[in-house]
Amino acid sequence: MAFRVAAAAASVLALSTLVLGGCSLQRDLPRALTDAQLEAAVRAQLDRQWRLSDLQGVVVRPAFEPRPIVTEREWGRLMTECMDRAGIPQWGYDDGTGLFVEGGTPSASDQLAFYWCFAEYPTVDLLTRDQLDFVYDYYARWLIPCLETRGFNVQNAPTREAFATAHPPMGRWNPYRALEDLPSDPHALRQLQRDCPPTLLGIPGWSEFAYR
Repeated sequence: MAFRVAAAAASVLALSTLVLGGCSLQRDLPRALTDAQLEAAVRAQLDRQWRLSDLQGVVVRPAFEPRPIVTEREWGRLMTECMDRAGIPQWGYDDGTGLFVEGGTPSASDQLAFYWCFAEYPTVDLLTRDQLDFVYDYYARWLIPCLETRGFNVQNAPTREAFATAHPPMGRWNPYRALEDLPSDPHALRQLQRDCPPTLLGIPGWSEFAYR
């Protein structure tokens, strides 16, 4: 089964060019991950989560057929619904240590339930390093200046390396989430997004983002 994002992919553009006050971004869009690379990324995520669960040698590791990859925006809702069905409503996820539950250490049954949900709704970084560099350049050279010329202060921009090495499902930094005063009026926010697009078309896994 081929791995696909469970959301409509954006149309691919051969070349992206934006100009703002003499600052331009012009380069070919980098290639996306192949199906084989996506499959390998999902398996690596599951291997990592199994290690974090400390279930090795405690229970037999479940085997799963490949599932469609879900986006970062979908992952939290789907995992919450899955954990609710497992009877574990109070939980959280730390990218470094994995599952945690309110009031104590997760039991083996908690960890197994989380692993089942994690495998049912896999999410991986859909972006290659070339794509991440493209996104970073778009933010640094166009989007942040666009927002700042409109009076918005973008906070805590990461280094290129820190931006590229963030791990889903915790999400990745973007300028809209870092604004001190995001417009509360929906019309004003939509106008700002039209003036300063959060993304460009052509990079599935990033192009679908729209701040709401």
